[in-house]
Amino acid sequence: MLWLDPMSVDTTEVEVTATDPGGLIAIQRFRAWVVPAPDPDAFNIELYFDPGFTAEEEAAVRRAAERWMEVVTGDLPDVPAKEPLSDGCVGGPSPLRVVGVIDDVLIRMRFVARLGRNAASAATCGRREESGYAFLGRSSFAMWHFRNPDPVLDRLYRSTLHEIGHVLGFGDWVYDSHPPAWRALFRAHDGDGHFTGPLAVAAFDAAGGEGYTGGKVPLEDRIPILNIHWRGRVIPGDVMSVGGGSLLTAITIQALADLGYEVDVSKADPYALPGQAQGDFWDAGAHGDAMPTELLANDVIVVRVMVVLRVCKVVRVIGP
Repeated sequence: MLWLDPMSVDTTEVEVTATDPGGLIAIQRFRAWVVPAPDPDAFNIELYFDPGFTAEEEAAVRRAAERWMEVVTGDLPDVPAKEPLSDGCVGGPSPLRVVGVIDDVLIRMRFVARLGRNAASAATCGRREESGYAFLGRSSFAMWHFRNPDPVLDRLYRSTLHEIGHVLGFGDWVYDSHPPAWRALFRAHDGDGHFTGPLAVAAFDAAGGEGYTGGKVPLEDRIPILNIHWRGRVIPGDVMSVGGGSLLTAITIQALADLGYEVDVSKADPYALPGQAQGDFWDAGAHGDAMPTELLANDVIVVRVMVVLRVCKVVRVIGP
């Protein structure tokens, strides 16, 4: 048994060599990861970075997580990992083994060469049985998009905001046996997918959407993405629109409140719908510097998900 007594917050590689009297040896290497102690009464997003991120890129990703922690305020039950907790969903060059307590969600961040046409993707790997809230997730970023040819930190920040929103439950179609769940508040009529959460609808109206004649709050309808983003031409610039903006609006924050999270809507970015949600924002070319929609369109990866009790006992695995 090896005990580590950390003296500071950092990540390092440990090499252990064991020998026996016969002269045989065994060597094992692993990365040790020490993070600041979280506030037990706040909502915490812990990040684990695979090798390959620069200090500046890590800072941009952390800034996105901190922005979410400003608006989601309610603490969730801790998930104690009494035995190494690992699952293929988490991905990466080596299995992520977690021992200790997850408070409140742990997300593994990794760079990959390509993700098809996507710039980034998200997956939920573990959920709480009682509420359905995620405690373990993964976000992947395509190097071709964020280092083309030089690092684009603002783009990485915006994409991280977007993918963390998916891990928290925005557009969640995988786990619907317990409320709150995205599916329970989703409606579609004649192809007009929309999110019916009353708090999100009220925020949409307050932003200028009272006169909008379609279903509220409108979800993307132009590409087959299972309605997991706001409709970009109606709600442009929002972090959860298909274009991947940078504004964490009251519409998105209240959508998480509809899913059961405790939130602080006073931390929302100021926002008003263009033209009271009339017209076609993207087709009008009013936001020419927006990301092409295919970069964040089909970015939620459906994977096997562990469902655990409060004592971290796995009660079932769902998904493919």
